[in-house]
Amino acid sequence: MNSQSLSKQVLIIAIPVSLKIFLDMAMVLIDLFMIGKLGTAELTAVGMGLVLLSGSIGVLDNLFATGGGILVARLTGANKHQSATNVLGAMFIIAFPLYMLGTLAIPFVADLYLLFQTTEEVAELGSLYFGTLLAGSVFIYLDVLLFTYFVSTGDSKLPMKIKIASLGLNVVFNYLFIFGNLGAPALGIQGAALGTVVATLFNVGLYLVVIKRSCFNSINAKDSFKHIKDILKLGIPSVVENFTFQLSWLFIISLINSYAASVAAGFQIGYRVESIAFLPGLGTAAAAATLVSRFIGANKSEDVDKVVLVTAKVTCLFMGVVGALMAITPESFARVFTNEPNVIIDAALYIRIIGLAQVPLGLQFVYTASLRGLGDVSKTALIKVVLLWLNIVIPSLIIVQLELGVVWLFAVIAFANIVDAKVFISRFKRLRSPSYMAKVHGTAG
Repeated sequence: MNSQSLSKQVLIIAIPVSLKIFLDMAMVLIDLFMIGKLGTAELTAVGMGLVLLSGSIGVLDNLFATGGGILVARLTGANKHQSATNVLGAMFIIAFPLYMLGTLAIPFVADLYLLFQTTEEVAELGSLYFGTLLAGSVFIYLDVLLFTYFVSTGDSKLPMKIKIASLGLNVVFNYLFIFGNLGAPALGIQGAALGTVVATLFNVGLYLVVIKRSCFNSINAKDSFKHIKDILKLGIPSVVENFTFQLSWLFIISLINSYAASVAAGFQIGYRVESIAFLPGLGTAAAAATLVSRFIGANKSEDVDKVVLVTAKVTCLFMGVVGALMAITPESFARVFTNEPNVIIDAALYIRIIGLAQVPLGLQFVYTASLRGLGDVSKTALIKVVLLWLNIVIPSLIIVQLELGVVWLFAVIAFANIVDAKVFISRFKRLRSPSYMAKVHGTAG
């Protein structure tokens, strides 16, 4: 397969995935904008609720994308479409117990908010908002796994189109239920949660309609149960990695918060800018994981190296351009979020430094995703955690203890991207031996 054809396949997956993730972020921003009109307490309650929701979705995303997604892509590549459909059934089976477990927390949501040092008012509002989300989270979980399934089969345009439709629906329901317009009840903060649940239900409904109309293979429940173990085996290491990463990153943020208030605020703005900037990298990483898994399933190991190389080049192009803009004009990015001069200075410092490391960050995305596609999940997760502590957490702690400037801490975060990229590129090359590829292919179906 030539480079032009591979580049097309990468972009077919990467662009819709990146846009879908951007639309997810846009939905959050729209919710916050509308809730902000109600008051500070409401805004805080929603913000905390979204943090808690993203944590639970992150667990599912890692479990399904790394576990179910890899299996679906491999089986699709091997033309074992019935087995791929049965993996979807296995993901359904896993999702429902997790949903039931989550609903047990509904009576304790206010206590959970208080655990994070919120006020009683915010905790009460959070109980309405996050409690409603938990009650309807089955649709959120199904949305996550169906998105994973379709991307893994190579159809990434459908999730993007569905997200565009549901984004508009979410705005409409927010307008109706938050403020009580057009005769609807004014539910305030609970109305925002209800709007999210209804919009996500709409997503799931559209997915199911497409599945029915496309004459997909019927799910064989007996065979689906057999895939649960494989999904958990591949997915759990990624879940543990993500959980450890989140805890470690919270510790790093606490170190940054020990500096001036403008530094803490500037970092939050800079990190938000970076989160938008690396969307192309997330899209190309999804393409790498999907295509590598598919070629493994199809026993086309010669195309694995080609697609990873092409994906790496595409990623470097997109993230290199964005990184250059961040490094050259960081203040323009910071001013989108604030007018405070000191905050702009500190935000621009982080944006400029991290902008110089966007290319290695993108390579890290691509090669870790490719390693997962090869089936190297557990060791990749372990290496990522070890590198996080060796390259960022411990050096950051030393910098703070020595009372060095925050510029050193920001530089450590940027330099870690370079080290991580080099480590994972080297590991990928080592695992491309013929004997390892034969072993991986033997587990594809």
